[in-house]
Amino acid sequence: MTWIPIVLVIAAVLAAGSVKENFRVSGIERWARAKGFSRLVPFTPAAGAPVIALAARLHIRGARLWGVGLEGMVDGSPCTIAEYAATKPGPRSGDQWFTLVCWAPRSSTPSAEGPGTWPHEGELVRAGHLSGLRLPGMMTAATLDQVIKLTPEARQRSA
Repeated sequence: MTWIPIVLVIAAVLAAGSVKENFRVSGIERWARAKGFSRLVPFTPAAGAPVIALAARLHIRGARLWGVGLEGMVDGSPCTIAEYAATKPGPRSGDQWFTLVCWAPRSSTPSAEGPGTWPHEGELVRAGHLSGLRLPGMMTAATLDQVIKLTPEARQRSA
């Protein structure tokens, strides 16, 4: 009979996590509809997809797991926004989540500044002709608002 409280606690924790995740994804879907983005369900990028190339550039093993994916227009150009998990570096295993926005640059000439000079949170990345901006953490409506705000400057710096 001592196992019943343990099972109830585990069930309550799982239910709370499920409700929290449902709330987060619902917020993302509302944001996507309001901004004209489509949610890709399930988000499984095809081999050679730009987000895969950029994630591979940022992490030795690339993306281990993909979460929510969106496609739409930012600053007048098509882009993909996706969340992914990558294995943390070092001896301690585990995953770290990121939000990545990917676009094709407007010109093929690399920026004089390059992706190393970025005064905001996140990191600019290039892989061949592709460019992107990676922010730490899972995707939320607030993260997406930040992506929309930062992408024009990021695109200009990576052009």
